Amino acid sequence: MSKRADPALIGAFVLGAIVLSVVTILLVAGDDWFRKRSQHMLYFEGAAHGLQVGAPVVFLGVKVGTVKHIQLGLDESNHKFVVPVTIEVEPHIVRSRDGEQIDLRDRETVRKLVERGLRARLRLQSILTGQLYVDLDFHPGKPARYIATDPAVSEIPTIRAAIQELTSRLEGFPMDRFLADVAASGEALNQTLN
Repeated sequence: MSKRADPALIGAFVLGAIVLSVVTILLVAGDDWFRKRSQHMLYFEGAAHGLQVGAPVVFLGVKVGTVKHIQLGLDESNHKFVVPVTIEVEPHIVRSRDGEQIDLRDRETVRKLVERGLRARLRLQSILTGQLYVDLDFHPGKPARYIATDPAVSEIPTIRAAIQELTSRLEGFPMDRFLADVAASGEALNQTLN
């Protein structure tokens, strides 16, 4: 005849397995589960080809967060498509001269930085792969243009990438007139030399 299993022993075994599983998950996840997460929205004009979820968010050359979501949206004020990008900022990255931590997750801190000229733009991370990253930097000469209509959304204004600015300037360049002027200058130089 077989012995009957002790229910207390089985319960202790199951309880021990559950505790071990929870401890393992907490060790693997680290303090990510208990960390306050803060997300900000960015609205980029034009294509964001090369930007991927998980791309770094860099503030003055230091990685401070990651891209969490990339979507396609419509700016109803001017009927143009925009690319809403959600970024998540890590805590305890920025320190003042006194050693005090500046929390980029705090909406009021970000608002003050935006008033001083904080803007986001897409930059090329790798010329070989064409991957982009989000660059946060100060551009006080660039006006802050907001797209989000919900006051609960923490938005960091964006500016166009350098290549987009160059492209828009070249599109407006009067190439026909320029070539006519070059041809006229060449003709005048030819007549002078003859």
